[in-house]
Amino acid sequence: MARQLPAASAVALHAGREAAGVVIASERYDVGQRVWLRGSGLGTLFDGTWCEQIDAPDEALGLLPDGVPMTLGAAFFSPTTSAWVALHEVAKLQAGEQVLVTGASGAVGSLVVQLAREAGCEAVAVDPAAEPPSMASADLLIDTVGGDVLAKVLPAVRPGGRAVLVGYTAGPTLRLDIAHFLQRDVALLPLNMFRRESEGRAAAPDLLARLADGRLHLDVQPFALADAAAALGWITQRGHRGRAVLVPRL
Repeated sequence: MARQLPAASAVALHAGREAAGVVIASERYDVGQRVWLRGSGLGTLFDGTWCEQIDAPDEALGLLPDGVPMTLGAAFFSPTTSAWVALHEVAKLQAGEQVLVTGASGAVGSLVVQLAREAGCEAVAVDPAAEPPSMASADLLIDTVGGDVLAKVLPAVRPGGRAVLVGYTAGPTLRLDIAHFLQRDVALLPLNMFRRESEGRAAAPDLLARLADGRLHLDVQPFALADAAAALGWITQRGHRGRAVLVPRL
């Protein structure tokens, strides 16, 4: 077991599963090493990360580059790996493709746009209040919203295209005209990061390097540890940007 003093802990509705800090005892990592941590039962099978000192398995830790602030190290994993896996593992993105992104102002959506453009694709943010593109010309839709927004934007994907379903903040239900859907021949591909955790962890070092040198950007909003309730309220507000992070001492 590694014991580490967190400088920050990411806030999510499943609280206390991610953090960043400095190792104070470990069989695998040097004392003083900057690390990020995620998974291996944190916040689910045993106590999470909403505290000043954490007991966590060495398997849950990864090295945090010096160029990445602790607040960002605590918040990066879920949104960056979800965006990466959705594009490159699930959708099998190809250079030159046209990509539509719903919820592009959110953490995952904003990273999808950045990563798709970095891969040589045209990435277009979809405004849920506006009319979707009239032509079914997009090769890929990355949907982080779900519900009626997904139903509205899906016809903009060309026949034979793909749609990766990441989230459902606008609702968990999708109504489809089956006959029309079969004619359209658009593949609906779910993103399940619980099943793809290993792919996310494999991509994490490269994603951290991109965050460190500025190729990727993720907004974080720090809150004092004592203000955890306010942080939870903030993330439930529609239109908030980035990730909330609890900091023991602001």
